[in-house]
Amino acid sequence: QLADKTPKNAEFRLGFADNLRRSGKFDQAASVYDDVIKQDSKNVAAMEGKGLTLMNLGRADEAARSFGEVMALDSSRWRTLNALGILFTARGMPSEGRQYFQEATKHNIASASVMNNLGLSYALDRQFEPAIETLSKGYKRRVGIAQAILNDPEVLIMDEPTDGLDPNQKHQVRELITEMAKEKAIIVSTHILEEVEAVCTRAIVIDKGRIVADDAPAAIAAAHGEDTNNRSSR
Repeated sequence: QLADKTPKNAEFRLGFADNLRRSGKFDQAASVYDDVIKQDSKNVAAMEGKGLTLMNLGRADEAARSFGEVMALDSSRWRTLNALGILFTARGMPSEGRQYFQEATKHNIASASVMNNLGLSYALDRQFEPAIETLSKGYKRRVGIAQAILNDPEVLIMDEPTDGLDPNQKHQVRELITEMAKEKAIIVSTHILEEVEAVCTRAIVIDKGRIVADDAPAAIAAAHGEDTNNRSSR
């Protein structure tokens, strides 16, 4: 409403566009970003938002041009650097992509978390160019998580986020989920009880389509006579 009442206020328009993008309304978001850019051709936040939106729409070449304009004005935008790294890597140029990833980590620790915690840097450091379908189950899982959090969504739904990962990788992903949960609403679907205890503040148990429990994990365990610190999974 503020964006509609104050069409020349870039801050409100950008907030509106960001919300549209995060809710999956990419065409509408791109239109609002364009309006802001028309008013201010050097608005790097609008250019960056437009680039991220174009990536979601699968328009990689246009996204790359938008990110190039951002870099010409401000080379410290970590989301742009991270996105460029993904674009170059997807195009079979992992060395160039790695340079952007490494530069992104210098400007924001969040991008370093994406690289280190999801193990993507390992694939890049090996300097091979695998298609996603040729990766192991664990790597496919990490690529999926990286794709999901690229645009910094406010709400994130994750189905079996640590399925296929080794113990160390599971720990890293759970730490990442816990860190992101400070600023996001995250819904996790899992059959791993240990995972519920590690990352969830609220648990809902569904049996045959019916909700049979809805409380904090420890409270549910206590109600069913289970010690969360000393038990085996069932």
